[in-house]
Amino acid sequence: MPKDDDLRAQDFERLMPKRLEAALEKLRILGNLASTYGYAYDPETVRTMIGELHAEVDRLEQEFVHGLRKQGF
Repeated sequence: MPKDDDLRAQDFERLMPKRLEAALEKLRILGNLASTYGYAYDPETVRTMIGELHAEVDRLEQEFVHGLRKQGF
């Protein structure tokens, strides 16, 4: 039997902050690689990395837009 909307909303509100914080922490850790003291990198590699991050955020946004449309928003 499918969950009702209230339970699904509660699940989202319970899980979202933890998952968001985990994702942000991973981004902060990735940002540590910007230290030129410990790492060397070239502009193309950085552009590729940032491009992949943007692409994933764009994909995530589209998933939520699609979900909102399905809910009638």
